Amino acid sequence: MTTRLEEIQRRTDLSVTHVTKAVFPPTTNHHNTLFGGTALAWMDEVSFITATRFCRLPLVTVSTDRIDFNHAIPAGSIVELIGRVIKVGNTSLKVEVEVFVESMSADGRERAIQGCSALWRLMPISVRYRCCLGLLTDLRPSRAIAGKPAPTFDQCRSRISGPTQNPCGSWLACDRI
Repeated sequence: MTTRLEEIQRRTDLSVTHVTKAVFPPTTNHHNTLFGGTALAWMDEVSFITATRFCRLPLVTVSTDRIDFNHAIPAGSIVELIGRVIKVGNTSLKVEVEVFVESMSADGRERAIQGCSALWRLMPISVRYRCCLGLLTDLRPSRAIAGKPAPTFDQCRSRISGPTQNPCGSWLACDRI
């Protein structure tokens, strides 16, 4: 095993994340089971923590893969979310999160949600940003697009008319890439 692979394995082992939550009425739907959206938010949070523990760099969620809800998670349950890095690329990580459910009044647990993973892209702060006009710009002073100096991140951000939408209606506003 090479040094790089050994370091990836070491970081993978250290980044495994366990988060335990209780399912209370505010997080349940009219069937008295956990809202699917709440489960997804918890999984995204665990994915973020796992990926951050792996690389200690700024990250964002790029996509999620197939998510299988095997059975409902009733109110009054204990839920454990376990996140693991399963793939490492040059600019991305893939994190798998398994969700286990157990009763508060009985032993045993079972997997309630499986096959879920999130793709994370490493986001170096100082290199590139997507401008609010949808153009890829480079913030280094020596680089320019069409003879114009690249806008700074703050200049780009000031052109946004809403929290995420720019004046031309594009939803590409100032995402770091």
